Amino acid sequence: MSRYYFASESHGVGVEVDLSSQVLALEAEDPRRSWRVRPLPHLGPTLPGLQAHWTWTPAMAFVLKAKAFDDGLYAAVELLAQEGTPRLPGKRELLRGLHQVLRPHWRPEATDPLKSALVLIQSALSMTEAVEESERKLRLLTMQAVKDFESQEGASKPLGFYSWSPRLQGVFKQDRMLQGELSRDVAEALLGALQSDERLMTAWRKHLRLPARLTNPLAKPALDEEGLYRCFLPPSDSHEGRLVKKLFAVKAPPEGFQLVDELIKWLRLGRLDSTPTPESGWYDHQFHALVPFVVPEKMPEAARVRFGRHYRAELEAQFRAGFALTRETHIKQLETPAAGAGGPPPIIIEPRLSIEPLAEFYRRRADAYRFVREVLGEHLGEEALADARRVLPGGVSEEPLLDELVWMEQLFRGAHAIVRQELGFGEPGAGLLPAAGLTRRWLRQWTKDADMSRDPRCVVPLFFDAERQKMKVLAVLGFQPAIVQAMFERQPQVTLHGARGDIGAHDIDFGASQYLTVCPVSAELYVSRVPDRAEFQALCAEQGTTQAILEALQR
Repeated sequence: MSRYYFASESHGVGVEVDLSSQVLALEAEDPRRSWRVRPLPHLGPTLPGLQAHWTWTPAMAFVLKAKAFDDGLYAAVELLAQEGTPRLPGKRELLRGLHQVLRPHWRPEATDPLKSALVLIQSALSMTEAVEESERKLRLLTMQAVKDFESQEGASKPLGFYSWSPRLQGVFKQDRMLQGELSRDVAEALLGALQSDERLMTAWRKHLRLPARLTNPLAKPALDEEGLYRCFLPPSDSHEGRLVKKLFAVKAPPEGFQLVDELIKWLRLGRLDSTPTPESGWYDHQFHALVPFVVPEKMPEAARVRFGRHYRAELEAQFRAGFALTRETHIKQLETPAAGAGGPPPIIIEPRLSIEPLAEFYRRRADAYRFVREVLGEHLGEEALADARRVLPGGVSEEPLLDELVWMEQLFRGAHAIVRQELGFGEPGAGLLPAAGLTRRWLRQWTKDADMSRDPRCVVPLFFDAERQKMKVLAVLGFQPAIVQAMFERQPQVTLHGARGDIGAHDIDFGASQYLTVCPVSAELYVSRVPDRAEFQALCAEQGTTQAILEALQR
Protein backbone atom coordinates (compact mmCIF):
# COMPACT_ATOMS: atom_id res chain seq x y z
CA MET A 1 0.00 0.00 0.00
CA SER A 2 1.42 3.41 -0.99
CA ARG A 3 1.57 5.85 1.92
CA TYR A 4 3.53 8.92 2.83
CA TYR A 5 3.88 10.83 6.10
CA PHE A 6 4.58 14.43 7.06
CA ALA A 7 4.30 16.64 10.14
CA SER A 8 1.93 19.62 10.37
CA GLU A 9 3.87 21.95 12.66
CA SER A 10 1.03 24.45 13.08
CA HIS A 11 -1.28 21.67 14.34
CA GLY A 12 1.34 19.57 16.09
CA VAL A 13 0.18 16.37 14.40
CA GLY A 14 1.54 13.73 12.10
CA VAL A 15 -0.33 13.22 8.83
CA GLU A 16 -0.52 9.83 7.12
CA VAL A 17 -1.81 9.82 3.55
CA ASP A 18 -2.95 6.52 2.04
CA LEU A 19 -2.91 6.82 -1.77
CA SER A 20 -4.66 3.52 -2.47
CA SER A 21 -8.01 5.25 -3.00
CA GLN A 22 -6.89 8.38 -4.84
CA VAL A 23 -7.70 9.25 -8.44
CA LEU A 24 -5.98 12.30 -9.97
CA ALA A 25 -7.16 14.62 -12.72
CA LEU A 26 -4.52 16.30 -14.88
CA GLU A 27 -5.22 19.26 -17.12
CA ALA A 28 -3.02 21.75 -18.92
CA GLU A 29 -3.90 25.41 -18.99
CA ASP A 30 -5.60 26.58 -22.14
CA PRO A 31 -2.71 28.29 -23.98
CA ARG A 32 -5.13 30.93 -25.28
CA ARG A 33 -5.97 32.03 -21.73
CA SER A 34 -2.80 31.32 -19.78
CA TRP A 35 -0.99 34.38 -18.45
CA ARG A 36 1.78 32.38 -16.79
CA VAL A 37 3.08 30.50 -19.80
CA ARG A 38 2.81 32.35 -23.08
CA PRO A 39 4.13 31.15 -26.45
CA LEU A 40 7.75 32.18 -26.65
CA PRO A 41 8.85 34.28 -29.63
CA HIS A 42 11.93 32.05 -29.83
CA LEU A 43 11.84 28.32 -29.16
CA GLY A 44 14.18 26.61 -26.72
CA PRO A 45 16.57 24.14 -28.40
CA THR A 46 16.90 21.97 -25.27
CA LEU A 47 15.02 21.41 -22.00
CA PRO A 48 17.81 22.77 -19.75
CA GLY A 49 17.89 25.75 -22.13
CA LEU A 50 14.36 26.72 -21.06
CA GLN A 51 15.78 27.78 -17.66
CA ALA A 52 12.59 26.50 -16.01
CA HIS A 53 11.87 25.61 -12.40
CA TRP A 54 11.02 21.93 -12.76
CA THR A 55 8.66 20.67 -10.05
CA TRP A 56 8.58 17.21 -11.66
CA THR A 57 10.60 15.55 -14.37
CA PRO A 58 8.63 15.70 -17.62
CA ALA A 59 8.28 12.60 -19.75
CA MET A 60 10.01 14.47 -22.57
CA ALA A 61 13.21 14.46 -20.50
CA PHE A 62 13.12 10.66 -20.65
CA VAL A 63 12.35 10.78 -24.38
CA LEU A 64 15.34 13.03 -25.05
CA LYS A 65 17.65 11.00 -22.79
CA ALA A 66 16.61 7.90 -24.72
CA LYS A 67 17.12 9.67 -28.06
CA ALA A 68 20.68 10.71 -27.20
CA PHE A 69 21.50 7.21 -25.97
CA ASP A 70 19.83 5.46 -28.91
CA ASP A 71 21.77 7.50 -31.47
CA GLY A 72 25.07 6.60 -29.84
CA LEU A 73 24.05 2.96 -29.49
CA TYR A 74 22.95 2.65 -33.11
CA ALA A 75 26.12 4.41 -34.32
CA ALA A 76 28.28 1.99 -32.32
CA VAL A 77 26.37 -0.99 -33.73
CA GLU A 78 26.75 0.34 -37.29
CA LEU A 79 30.53 0.54 -36.86
CA LEU A 80 30.66 -2.92 -35.25
CA ALA A 81 28.61 -4.39 -38.09
CA GLN A 82 30.84 -2.71 -40.66
CA GLU A 83 34.11 -3.97 -39.14
CA GLY A 84 32.81 -7.25 -37.72
CA THR A 85 32.81 -9.05 -34.37
CA PRO A 86 33.72 -12.65 -33.45
CA ARG A 87 30.06 -13.54 -34.05
CA LEU A 88 29.21 -11.27 -36.97
CA PRO A 89 31.46 -11.09 -40.07
CA GLY A 90 32.04 -7.47 -41.06
CA LYS A 91 30.00 -5.92 -43.84
CA ARG A 92 33.23 -4.54 -45.28
CA GLU A 93 34.70 -8.05 -45.60
CA LEU A 94 31.44 -9.33 -47.09
CA LEU A 95 31.61 -6.72 -49.85
CA ARG A 96 35.33 -7.30 -50.40
CA GLY A 97 34.76 -11.05 -50.70
CA LEU A 98 31.88 -10.58 -53.11
CA HIS A 99 34.00 -8.19 -55.18
CA GLN A 100 36.74 -10.81 -55.40
CA VAL A 101 34.23 -13.36 -56.71
CA LEU A 102 32.74 -11.01 -59.31
CA ARG A 103 35.87 -9.18 -60.52
CA PRO A 104 37.38 -12.10 -62.56
CA HIS A 105 34.18 -12.21 -64.63
CA TRP A 106 34.66 -8.64 -65.88
CA ARG A 107 34.75 -8.26 -69.66
CA PRO A 108 34.90 -4.75 -71.18
CA GLU A 109 32.49 -5.74 -73.93
CA ALA A 110 30.08 -7.56 -71.62
CA THR A 111 26.53 -6.29 -71.19
CA ASP A 112 25.33 -9.09 -68.95
CA PRO A 113 23.98 -8.75 -65.38
CA LEU A 114 27.37 -9.67 -63.91
CA LYS A 115 28.72 -6.28 -65.01
CA SER A 116 25.88 -4.40 -63.28
CA ALA A 117 26.36 -6.52 -60.16
CA LEU A 118 30.10 -5.79 -60.10
CA VAL A 119 29.58 -2.03 -60.59
CA LEU A 120 27.10 -1.98 -57.69
CA ILE A 121 29.43 -3.77 -55.27
CA GLN A 122 32.48 -1.76 -56.34
CA SER A 123 30.54 1.50 -56.01
CA ALA A 124 29.28 0.56 -52.54
CA LEU A 125 32.81 -0.38 -51.46
CA SER A 126 34.12 2.98 -52.67
CA MET A 127 31.84 4.74 -50.17
CA THR A 128 33.99 3.54 -47.25
CA GLU A 129 37.44 2.91 -48.75
CA ALA A 130 39.57 3.60 -51.80
CA VAL A 131 39.17 0.93 -54.47
CA GLU A 132 42.07 0.39 -56.85
CA GLU A 133 40.86 -0.35 -60.37
CA SER A 134 43.12 -0.78 -63.39
CA GLU A 135 40.40 -1.23 -66.01
CA ARG A 136 39.49 2.24 -67.30
CA LYS A 137 35.97 1.35 -68.46
CA LEU A 138 35.08 -0.31 -65.15
CA ARG A 139 36.54 2.66 -63.27
CA LEU A 140 34.43 5.09 -65.32
CA LEU A 141 31.27 3.00 -64.85
CA THR A 142 31.85 2.98 -61.10
CA MET A 143 32.43 6.73 -60.98
CA GLN A 144 29.23 7.31 -62.97
CA ALA A 145 27.22 5.01 -60.68
CA VAL A 146 28.48 6.90 -57.62
CA LYS A 147 27.72 10.26 -59.27
CA ASP A 148 24.19 9.14 -60.19
CA PHE A 149 23.56 7.89 -56.65
CA GLU A 150 24.86 11.03 -54.94
CA SER A 151 22.75 13.23 -57.24
CA GLN A 152 19.70 11.68 -55.53
CA GLU A 153 20.08 13.70 -52.33
CA GLY A 154 16.94 12.22 -50.77
CA ALA A 155 18.58 8.78 -50.80
CA SER A 156 22.27 9.56 -50.44
CA LYS A 157 22.46 12.45 -47.94
CA PRO A 158 23.46 11.24 -44.43
CA LEU A 159 20.95 12.41 -41.81
CA GLY A 160 20.84 12.17 -38.03
CA PHE A 161 23.86 10.74 -36.26
CA TYR A 162 25.26 9.51 -39.57
CA SER A 163 26.59 13.06 -40.14
CA TRP A 164 28.82 12.82 -37.05
CA SER A 165 31.89 11.38 -38.78
CA PRO A 166 33.21 10.41 -42.24
CA ARG A 167 33.04 6.71 -41.25
CA LEU A 168 29.35 6.93 -40.41
CA GLN A 169 28.66 8.98 -43.52
CA GLY A 170 30.34 6.29 -45.61
CA VAL A 171 28.31 3.50 -43.99
CA PHE A 172 25.09 5.45 -44.63
CA LYS A 173 25.87 5.90 -48.33
CA GLN A 174 27.13 2.33 -48.74
CA ASP A 175 24.01 0.78 -47.24
CA ARG A 176 21.59 3.17 -48.93
CA MET A 177 23.13 2.24 -52.28
CA LEU A 178 22.75 -1.46 -51.44
CA GLN A 179 19.06 -0.87 -50.58
CA GLY A 180 18.34 0.03 -54.21
CA GLU A 181 15.92 -2.09 -56.21
CA LEU A 182 17.60 -4.54 -58.63
CA SER A 183 16.17 -6.27 -61.65
CA ARG A 184 15.70 -10.01 -61.37
CA ASP A 185 18.73 -10.91 -63.52
CA VAL A 186 21.12 -8.63 -61.58
CA ALA A 187 19.74 -9.97 -58.27
CA GLU A 188 20.32 -13.56 -59.41
CA ALA A 189 23.87 -12.72 -60.50
CA LEU A 190 24.61 -11.40 -57.01
CA LEU A 191 22.88 -14.37 -55.41
CA GLY A 192 24.95 -16.79 -57.53
CA ALA A 193 28.16 -15.04 -56.44
CA LEU A 194 27.13 -15.37 -52.78
CA GLN A 195 26.21 -19.03 -53.22
CA SER A 196 29.66 -19.75 -54.62
CA ASP A 197 31.18 -19.19 -51.17
CA GLU A 198 29.36 -20.52 -48.11
CA ARG A 199 31.05 -17.99 -45.83
CA LEU A 200 29.80 -15.08 -47.94
CA MET A 201 26.28 -16.51 -48.01
CA THR A 202 26.26 -16.96 -44.23
CA ALA A 203 27.60 -13.43 -43.66
CA TRP A 204 24.99 -11.92 -46.02
CA ARG A 205 22.13 -13.69 -44.25
CA LYS A 206 23.38 -12.40 -40.90
CA HIS A 207 23.42 -8.86 -42.27
CA LEU A 208 19.79 -9.32 -43.30
CA ARG A 209 18.75 -10.58 -39.87
CA LEU A 210 20.46 -7.86 -37.80
CA PRO A 211 18.59 -4.81 -39.27
CA ALA A 212 15.37 -6.84 -39.29
CA ARG A 213 15.68 -7.08 -35.51
CA LEU A 214 17.48 -3.81 -34.79
CA THR A 215 14.96 -1.75 -36.80
CA ASN A 216 12.09 -3.82 -38.22
CA PRO A 217 11.27 -6.67 -40.65
CA LEU A 218 12.38 -6.03 -44.21
CA ALA A 219 9.94 -4.17 -46.46
CA LYS A 220 11.16 -5.43 -49.84
CA PRO A 221 12.28 -8.82 -51.21
CA ALA A 222 15.89 -9.85 -50.68
CA LEU A 223 17.99 -11.43 -53.44
CA ASP A 224 16.66 -14.94 -52.79
CA GLU A 225 12.97 -13.97 -52.58
CA GLU A 226 10.33 -13.62 -55.26
CA GLY A 227 9.59 -10.17 -56.62
CA LEU A 228 9.85 -8.07 -59.75
CA TYR A 229 12.59 -6.10 -58.01
CA ARG A 230 14.86 -7.30 -55.21
CA CYS A 231 17.43 -5.69 -52.91
CA PHE A 232 20.87 -6.70 -51.71
CA LEU A 233 20.15 -5.17 -48.27
CA PRO A 234 16.41 -4.30 -48.19
CA PRO A 235 15.07 -1.41 -46.09
CA SER A 236 12.79 -2.02 -43.10
CA ASP A 237 9.03 -1.80 -42.69
CA SER A 238 7.12 0.46 -40.27
CA HIS A 239 3.55 1.26 -39.22
CA GLU A 240 3.72 4.64 -40.96
CA GLY A 241 5.22 3.15 -44.11
CA ARG A 242 2.47 0.55 -44.39
CA LEU A 243 -0.16 3.23 -43.81
CA VAL A 244 1.20 5.41 -46.63
CA LYS A 245 1.25 2.44 -49.02
CA LYS A 246 -2.24 1.38 -47.96
CA LEU A 247 -3.76 4.83 -48.50
CA PHE A 248 -1.77 6.09 -51.47
CA ALA A 249 -0.57 3.11 -53.48
CA VAL A 250 -2.10 4.48 -56.69
CA LYS A 251 -2.95 8.12 -55.88
CA ALA A 252 -1.23 11.17 -54.43
CA PRO A 253 -2.07 12.38 -50.91
CA PRO A 254 -4.77 15.07 -50.91
CA GLU A 255 -3.95 18.68 -50.14
CA GLY A 256 -3.45 19.15 -46.40
CA PHE A 257 -2.90 15.46 -45.62
CA GLN A 258 -0.91 14.97 -42.39
CA LEU A 259 0.58 11.54 -41.88
CA VAL A 260 1.05 11.87 -38.12
CA ASP A 261 -2.57 13.04 -37.72
CA GLU A 262 -3.64 9.93 -39.60
CA LEU A 263 -1.46 7.69 -37.44
CA ILE A 264 -2.97 9.21 -34.28
CA LYS A 265 -6.50 8.76 -35.65
CA TRP A 266 -5.90 5.09 -36.46
CA LEU A 267 -4.40 4.49 -33.01
CA ARG A 268 -7.34 6.16 -31.23
CA LEU A 269 -9.91 4.28 -33.29
CA GLY A 270 -8.17 0.98 -32.60
CA ARG A 271 -7.53 0.41 -36.32
CA LEU A 272 -3.78 0.20 -35.73
CA ASP A 273 -2.50 -2.22 -33.11
CA SER A 274 1.02 -1.21 -32.10
CA THR A 275 1.65 -4.30 -29.95
CA PRO A 276 4.97 -5.82 -31.10
CA THR A 277 4.77 -9.25 -32.71
CA PRO A 278 7.44 -11.99 -32.50
CA GLU A 279 8.77 -10.66 -35.83
CA SER A 280 8.92 -7.02 -34.70
CA GLY A 281 12.19 -5.16 -34.43
CA TRP A 282 13.37 -2.54 -31.95
CA TYR A 283 11.63 0.28 -33.86
CA ASP A 284 8.21 -1.35 -33.33
CA HIS A 285 8.97 -1.64 -29.60
CA GLN A 286 9.96 2.04 -29.47
CA PHE A 287 6.84 3.10 -31.38
CA HIS A 288 4.67 1.00 -29.03
CA ALA A 289 6.25 2.82 -26.08
CA LEU A 290 5.10 6.20 -27.50
CA VAL A 291 1.45 5.19 -27.95
CA PRO A 292 0.47 6.05 -24.31
CA PHE A 293 0.98 9.72 -25.21
CA VAL A 294 -2.01 9.64 -27.60
CA VAL A 295 -4.30 7.15 -25.83
CA PRO A 296 -3.47 7.73 -22.13
CA GLU A 297 -7.07 6.88 -21.18
CA LYS A 298 -6.49 3.29 -22.34
CA MET A 299 -3.37 2.72 -20.22
CA PRO A 300 -3.26 0.95 -16.79
CA GLU A 301 -2.52 4.22 -14.97
CA ALA A 302 -5.87 5.61 -16.21
CA ALA A 303 -7.47 3.84 -13.24
CA ARG A 304 -5.84 6.55 -11.10
CA VAL A 305 -5.57 9.52 -13.49
CA ARG A 306 -8.05 11.48 -15.59
CA PHE A 307 -6.45 13.37 -18.48
CA GLY A 308 -8.01 16.74 -19.39
CA ARG A 309 -8.55 17.95 -22.96
CA HIS A 310 -5.79 20.57 -22.98
CA TYR A 311 -3.31 18.24 -21.27
CA ARG A 312 -4.05 15.55 -23.85
CA ALA A 313 -3.16 18.09 -26.54
CA GLU A 314 0.20 18.64 -24.80
CA LEU A 315 0.78 14.88 -24.67
CA GLU A 316 -0.06 14.62 -28.37
CA ALA A 317 2.60 17.24 -29.12
CA GLN A 318 5.08 15.12 -27.18
CA PHE A 319 4.09 12.07 -29.24
CA ARG A 320 4.77 13.95 -32.48
CA ALA A 321 8.25 14.99 -31.35
CA GLY A 322 9.02 11.56 -29.88
CA PHE A 323 7.92 9.90 -33.11
CA ALA A 324 10.15 12.16 -35.23
CA LEU A 325 13.18 11.66 -32.98
CA THR A 326 12.71 7.88 -32.92
CA ARG A 327 12.28 7.65 -36.68
CA GLU A 328 15.40 9.76 -37.24
CA THR A 329 17.55 7.27 -35.34
CA HIS A 330 16.49 4.55 -37.80
CA ILE A 331 16.41 6.81 -40.88
CA LYS A 332 18.96 4.88 -42.94
CA GLN A 333 17.26 1.54 -42.51
CA LEU A 334 13.60 2.58 -42.66
CA GLU A 335 11.87 2.48 -46.03
CA THR A 336 10.78 5.89 -47.37
CA PRO A 337 7.67 4.86 -49.35
CA ALA A 338 6.47 6.81 -52.38
CA ALA A 339 3.31 8.60 -50.77
CA GLY A 340 -8.91 31.21 4.14
CA ALA A 341 -7.89 33.18 7.46
CA GLY A 342 -8.43 32.94 11.21
CA GLY A 343 -6.75 30.27 13.27
CA PRO A 344 -4.11 27.86 12.06
CA PRO A 345 -4.05 27.27 8.32
CA PRO A 346 -5.66 24.03 7.16
CA ILE A 347 -3.58 20.94 6.52
CA ILE A 348 -3.07 20.96 2.77
CA ILE A 349 -2.95 17.61 0.97
CA GLU A 350 -1.86 17.95 -2.65
CA PRO A 351 -0.94 15.41 -5.35
CA ARG A 352 2.73 14.53 -5.16
CA LEU A 353 4.33 13.58 -8.46
CA SER A 354 8.04 13.54 -9.15
CA ILE A 355 7.69 12.26 -12.74
CA GLU A 356 5.06 12.91 -15.39
CA PRO A 357 2.70 9.97 -14.73
CA LEU A 358 2.89 7.97 -17.97
CA ALA A 359 3.80 4.68 -16.33
CA GLU A 360 3.10 2.52 -19.36
CA PHE A 361 5.42 4.57 -21.55
CA TYR A 362 8.28 3.98 -19.12
CA ARG A 363 7.53 0.24 -18.86
CA ARG A 364 7.35 -0.24 -22.62
CA ARG A 365 10.57 1.68 -23.17
CA ALA A 366 12.33 -0.46 -20.56
CA ASP A 367 11.08 -3.57 -22.39
CA ALA A 368 12.42 -2.13 -25.66
CA TYR A 369 15.92 -1.78 -24.15
CA ARG A 370 15.81 -5.34 -22.85
CA PHE A 371 14.73 -6.47 -26.33
CA VAL A 372 17.54 -4.67 -28.17
CA ARG A 373 20.14 -5.87 -25.63
CA GLU A 374 19.07 -9.46 -26.27
CA VAL A 375 19.09 -8.93 -30.04
CA LEU A 376 22.56 -7.41 -30.02
CA GLY A 377 23.84 -10.11 -27.69
CA GLU A 378 22.56 -12.74 -30.09
CA HIS A 379 23.87 -11.15 -33.30
CA LEU A 380 27.08 -9.41 -32.15
CA GLY A 381 27.95 -11.34 -28.99
CA GLU A 382 28.00 -10.04 -25.40
CA GLU A 383 31.81 -9.89 -25.51
CA ALA A 384 31.63 -7.39 -28.37
CA LEU A 385 29.03 -5.32 -26.48
CA ALA A 386 31.17 -5.33 -23.35
CA ASP A 387 34.17 -4.10 -25.35
CA ALA A 388 32.29 -1.54 -27.46
CA ARG A 389 31.57 2.07 -26.51
CA ARG A 390 28.60 4.24 -27.41
CA VAL A 391 29.46 6.77 -30.12
CA LEU A 392 29.15 10.48 -29.20
CA PRO A 393 29.27 13.49 -31.53
CA GLY A 394 32.86 14.21 -30.48
CA GLY A 395 34.18 10.80 -29.46
CA VAL A 396 32.98 7.79 -27.50
CA SER A 397 31.53 7.07 -24.06
CA GLU A 398 33.77 5.89 -21.24
CA GLU A 399 31.32 3.18 -20.19
CA PRO A 400 30.97 -0.23 -21.86
CA LEU A 401 27.99 -0.36 -24.21
CA LEU A 402 26.55 -3.41 -22.43
CA ASP A 403 26.62 -1.61 -19.07
CA GLU A 404 24.91 1.45 -20.55
CA LEU A 405 22.18 -0.70 -22.09
CA VAL A 406 21.47 -2.29 -18.72
CA TRP A 407 21.50 1.17 -17.08
CA MET A 408 18.98 2.58 -19.58
CA GLU A 409 16.61 -0.33 -19.02
CA GLN A 410 16.81 0.17 -15.25
CA LEU A 411 16.27 3.95 -15.60
CA PHE A 412 12.92 3.39 -17.33
CA ARG A 413 12.05 0.38 -15.15
CA GLY A 414 12.55 2.58 -12.07
CA ALA A 415 10.47 5.41 -13.55
CA HIS A 416 7.59 2.97 -14.07
CA ALA A 417 7.84 1.77 -10.46
CA ILE A 418 8.00 5.33 -9.05
CA VAL A 419 4.96 6.52 -11.01
CA ARG A 420 2.87 3.53 -9.97
CA GLN A 421 3.82 4.12 -6.34
CA GLU A 422 2.96 7.83 -6.53
CA LEU A 423 -0.40 7.01 -8.14
CA GLY A 424 -1.23 4.62 -5.30
CA PHE A 425 -0.88 1.24 -6.99
CA GLY A 426 1.39 0.01 -4.22
CA GLU A 427 5.04 -0.15 -3.27
CA PRO A 428 7.49 -1.44 -5.91
CA GLY A 429 8.48 -5.04 -5.47
CA ALA A 430 11.86 -5.90 -4.02
CA GLY A 431 13.19 -6.59 -7.51
CA LEU A 432 12.38 -3.04 -8.61
CA LEU A 433 13.79 -1.19 -5.60
CA PRO A 434 17.36 -0.90 -7.02
CA ALA A 435 15.94 0.40 -10.33
CA ALA A 436 13.79 2.96 -8.50
CA GLY A 437 16.87 4.10 -6.54
CA LEU A 438 18.88 4.49 -9.74
CA THR A 439 16.09 6.54 -11.31
CA ARG A 440 15.71 8.79 -8.24
CA ARG A 441 19.43 9.57 -8.36
CA TRP A 442 19.11 10.57 -12.02
CA LEU A 443 16.03 12.70 -11.29
CA ARG A 444 18.04 14.82 -8.86
CA GLN A 445 20.43 15.95 -11.60
CA TRP A 446 18.80 15.21 -14.96
CA THR A 447 19.15 18.81 -16.19
CA LYS A 448 22.94 18.44 -15.86
CA ASP A 449 23.09 15.19 -17.84
CA ALA A 450 25.34 15.80 -20.87
CA ASP A 451 22.87 13.96 -23.11
CA MET A 452 20.16 16.49 -22.22
CA SER A 453 22.27 19.41 -23.50
CA ARG A 454 22.40 18.03 -27.05
CA ASP A 455 20.22 19.86 -29.54
CA PRO A 456 17.66 17.32 -30.82
CA ARG A 457 15.98 19.54 -33.43
CA CYS A 458 15.77 17.75 -36.75
CA VAL A 459 13.87 17.20 -39.98
CA VAL A 460 12.92 13.61 -40.73
CA PRO A 461 11.54 12.35 -44.07
CA LEU A 462 8.15 10.57 -43.99
CA PHE A 463 7.40 9.77 -47.63
CA PHE A 464 8.10 11.01 -51.14
CA ASP A 465 5.15 12.48 -53.05
CA ALA A 466 5.77 11.41 -56.65
CA GLU A 467 3.11 13.73 -58.08
CA ARG A 468 4.39 16.85 -56.31
CA GLN A 469 8.03 15.74 -56.60
CA LYS A 470 8.56 16.79 -53.00
CA MET A 471 9.39 15.05 -49.74
CA LYS A 472 6.87 15.14 -46.87
CA VAL A 473 8.83 15.69 -43.66
CA LEU A 474 8.21 16.11 -39.94
CA ALA A 475 10.27 18.91 -38.38
CA VAL A 476 10.91 19.31 -34.63
CA LEU A 477 11.45 23.06 -34.22
CA GLY A 478 12.07 23.36 -30.48
CA PHE A 479 10.36 23.39 -27.10
CA GLN A 480 8.03 25.59 -25.06
CA PRO A 481 6.98 25.22 -21.41
CA ALA A 482 3.39 24.38 -20.47
CA ILE A 483 1.67 24.24 -17.07
CA VAL A 484 -0.18 21.11 -15.94
CA GLN A 485 -2.50 21.14 -12.93
CA ALA A 486 -2.97 17.97 -10.89
CA MET A 487 -5.98 17.69 -8.58
CA PHE A 488 -7.82 14.94 -6.75
CA GLU A 489 -10.82 13.54 -8.55
CA ARG A 490 -11.12 10.99 -5.74
CA GLN A 491 -9.37 11.93 -2.53
CA PRO A 492 -6.89 9.72 -0.67
CA GLN A 493 -7.56 8.53 2.88
CA VAL A 494 -5.94 10.72 5.54
CA THR A 495 -5.20 9.72 9.14
CA LEU A 496 -4.05 12.24 11.78
CA HIS A 497 -1.73 10.95 14.50
CA GLY A 498 -1.54 12.72 17.87
CA ALA A 499 -4.40 15.06 16.96
CA ARG A 500 -6.07 17.27 19.54
CA GLY A 501 -9.84 17.09 19.97
CA ASP A 502 -10.38 20.38 18.14
CA ILE A 503 -8.73 19.12 14.96
CA GLY A 504 -10.87 17.18 12.54
CA ALA A 505 -11.66 16.59 8.91
CA HIS A 506 -12.66 20.25 8.48
CA ASP A 507 -9.00 21.21 9.06
CA ILE A 508 -7.90 19.29 5.95
CA ASP A 509 -7.98 20.86 2.51
CA PHE A 510 -7.30 18.93 -0.67
CA GLY A 511 -5.46 21.26 -2.98
CA ALA A 512 -4.04 21.13 -6.49
CA SER A 513 -0.42 20.92 -7.62
CA GLN A 514 1.08 22.59 -10.62
CA TYR A 515 3.83 21.17 -12.74
CA LEU A 516 5.79 22.40 -15.68
CA THR A 517 5.87 20.11 -18.68
CA VAL A 518 7.23 20.54 -22.18
CA CYS A 519 5.30 21.24 -25.36
CA PRO A 520 7.49 20.36 -28.36
CA VAL A 521 6.71 22.41 -31.46
CA SER A 522 6.67 20.34 -34.64
CA ALA A 523 5.26 20.68 -38.14
CA GLU A 524 4.60 18.37 -41.07
CA LEU A 525 5.24 19.97 -44.47
CA TYR A 526 6.53 19.45 -48.01
CA VAL A 527 10.10 20.41 -48.86
CA SER A 528 12.22 20.20 -51.97
CA ARG A 529 15.36 19.38 -50.01
CA VAL A 530 15.86 17.74 -46.61
CA PRO A 531 18.48 19.53 -44.46
CA ASP A 532 20.67 17.54 -42.11
CA ARG A 533 20.75 18.36 -38.38
CA ALA A 534 23.52 20.96 -38.57
CA GLU A 535 21.89 22.78 -41.49
CA PHE A 536 18.45 22.78 -39.86
CA GLN A 537 19.70 23.90 -36.45
CA ALA A 538 21.62 26.75 -38.07
CA LEU A 539 18.43 27.73 -39.92
CA CYS A 540 16.47 27.69 -36.64
CA ALA A 541 19.08 29.90 -34.94
CA GLU A 542 19.02 32.33 -37.85
CA GLN A 543 15.22 32.56 -38.26
CA GLY A 544 14.19 32.27 -34.59
CA THR A 545 10.38 32.16 -34.77
CA THR A 546 8.22 29.21 -35.76
CA GLN A 547 6.71 30.94 -38.78
CA ALA A 548 10.06 32.17 -40.06
CA ILE A 549 11.63 28.73 -39.69
CA LEU A 550 8.82 27.04 -41.62
CA GLU A 551 8.89 29.62 -44.40
CA ALA A 552 12.68 29.25 -44.78
CA LEU A 553 12.39 25.46 -44.75
CA GLN A 554 9.82 25.50 -47.55
CA ARG A 555 12.00 27.82 -49.60
